[in-house]
Amino acid sequence: VDLIRLSQTLQLAALTRHAQLYWIVVEDRDGCSQRVRDVLDASGLFYAHHAIPTPKVGAPHKGVEQRNLALRIVQEQVGAGGIVYFCDDDNAYDVDLFTELPYTERVSVFGVGFAGKRVYERCSVDPATGLVQGFVSEIPQRSFAIDMAGFCFSTYVLVKNQPRFSHKMKQYHLEPLFLEQLANNANDLEPLAANCTRMLAWHVRTQVKSKQAVTGEDEATYNLLKEYV
Repeated sequence: VDLIRLSQTLQLAALTRHAQLYWIVVEDRDGCSQRVRDVLDASGLFYAHHAIPTPKVGAPHKGVEQRNLALRIVQEQVGAGGIVYFCDDDNAYDVDLFTELPYTERVSVFGVGFAGKRVYERCSVDPATGLVQGFVSEIPQRSFAIDMAGFCFSTYVLVKNQPRFSHKMKQYHLEPLFLEQLANNANDLEPLAANCTRMLAWHVRTQVKSKQAVTGEDEATYNLLKEYV
């Protein structure tokens, strides 16, 4: 259901906002699944579908191998002239976001709703200069206190700097340490979405209730849904 929701958001963005999209989907498993391929085929979007598993040992973070593979695909197939944005399937997006992303020259930032334990996280922007002057975040002391859904960057910067994620990055520092490979400091960031005051991306979560809470005739439904979650 999360992947279908994201697929339909991207379709709507392409149809109503004329967004030119290339959707890269990387599964956390040994091989690509037919269920995911069916959703991608049905979307009508240009896409790449790959799979790479997270190591079972010594991998404290999720998504490292998958995002790094996607970045390599962008470098090899897209080159300079595009925008990279990490769309998690368990997030919700306003289609207006896809009219904002093309304004990115190097690294852009915007707010994210329901991030961490806050109603939102965003950059604090000086309206007179348009420069980022701080971060409204659960952990604001980080070099770039920005959620994964709250930034994008140009393929020019990607090709030039070749940033990558690493399992050696500390907890809650995947985004800051990645962004340090793209920007020198907060002054290099380009605020979008009304100086980061419009929330165009939100964290949402679809969950199936635990097996312990399932009894009787619900069990068959639980087991079926569990395959998709």
